[in-house]
Amino acid sequence: MENLDHIDNQGGKFITIVPRNRNEVKSFYEYIQANDVDWQDGIVVPNSRKKRESITYRTFEQAEGMKGYRLIWIHSSSKQNQDKARREKAIKKAEKELAELSKKLNKRKLKTKEQIESAAIMACKGKASFFNIHVTEEKQVVKKQASPGRPGPRTVYHETELISFKLEYDLNEDEILKAERKDGIFPLITNSSIDAAQILKKYKNQPYLEKRMYTAKSILRVAPVFLETPKRIEAMLFLYFVALMIVGLIERKIRKNMKQVGIETLAILPSKMKTKTPTWNNISNFFRNVHLSIILQRESIILSSVKGVTDLHGQVLQLLGVPELIYRNLKDKWWQFEPA
Repeated sequence: MENLDHIDNQGGKFITIVPRNRNEVKSFYEYIQANDVDWQDGIVVPNSRKKRESITYRTFEQAEGMKGYRLIWIHSSSKQNQDKARREKAIKKAEKELAELSKKLNKRKLKTKEQIESAAIMACKGKASFFNIHVTEEKQVVKKQASPGRPGPRTVYHETELISFKLEYDLNEDEILKAERKDGIFPLITNSSIDAAQILKKYKNQPYLEKRMYTAKSILRVAPVFLETPKRIEAMLFLYFVALMIVGLIERKIRKNMKQVGIETLAILPSKMKTKTPTWNNISNFFRNVHLSIILQRESIILSSVKGVTDLHGQVLQLLGVPELIYRNLKDKWWQFEPA
């Protein structure tokens, strides 16, 4: 909440998911166990993982909100199926573990009711609530000779009571039904005033933001910095932010121009493979063999030329809006922006 308050106080907007351990989330999950929710139609989008299928989203906004911010619940048909499949898989695995445990009873550390009950709960791995687990006690009276030797009419026997345990279990259908009512649901918190469906659309753009953060970590190689003051760290991160913005503009520029001139793919990947959506990493790798050759004589440049520029490189430069002539006429120390 401290971070959300900071963003809000600085005039920023946020949309983020609410952790499950928040009291507001727990209260809502308890509420829907016995109450129906007035879900509103949200959006319908194609399922990117399954062709010819779509995902339906519904929304529900709590009237009381969450500490001054809007609390919007989302129901996803895709997540509902995933939650159900994940639970059924976990139940089947727990049933297998309980069956294996039943074979090991009355031995070693499984000789008491308490030990067996504890082991059964552990075997379920957090899914014990989906089972009715019972440990039943069985008693058997065994006669044993009081003294060694061949038994006869006068042989004295002592009766010994042997106690063994049996593990019995079946599915707790009530708990499973309660769990099903939570399938496909997750909460969002926001300080934006747009309607719930638009909030959901904005949130669904998160993968694109994460992809850009991947660029920062892997392509631009953001790493821990050891600087003395927070201001210097902020300055360093600002430079990375500018670099990310430039990367984003480069990708937007080339893809937009490809669409305008009717180019579907570019063969700029390794082994001349094609891509419909060139990235900064693709472009930089494609130009890695282009270099500036300089011949020096007595510290004077007598010849310089750009090597490795092909027609495809020229096409990429044109799509990026960079005049090929400028690229081919690069001079020594061009990065210092010295006059020719």
